[in-house]
Amino acid sequence: MRRGILAMGAWAFAGRRPKGSVVHYWAAPSVSPLHLAYILGHEVGHVSGKQLRSRRNAWREELRADEYGAAAYLSLKHVLAVAGKAGAA
Repeated sequence: MRRGILAMGAWAFAGRRPKGSVVHYWAAPSVSPLHLAYILGHEVGHVSGKQLRSRRNAWREELRADEYGAAAYLSLKHVLAVAGKAGAA
C-alpha cells in the first residue's frame, strides 16, 4: 500500500467529526497541483451532502465524490490558465 501511495504522489482521507469534517492528506513535493486539487476535491465530496454509504451504494458514493474532484481539477486548471501559468500545470 505504501508503494502505491508514493507512486501516486498524494493520498488523502476524510471523516466527519462532532465539531466538523476533516480531510487529512499527504503530498510529495513533486505532485502536480491539478492532481492534488482532484484528490482533495474528491475527499471533500465524501463529507459534503448526503453520503451514499452502503454495500449497494459504495460505488455510487465514489462516483459522487469524483464529481467534486473533477470540479476542483477543472477550477484550478482554469485559474492557472487565466493566470498565465497553464504551461506549469
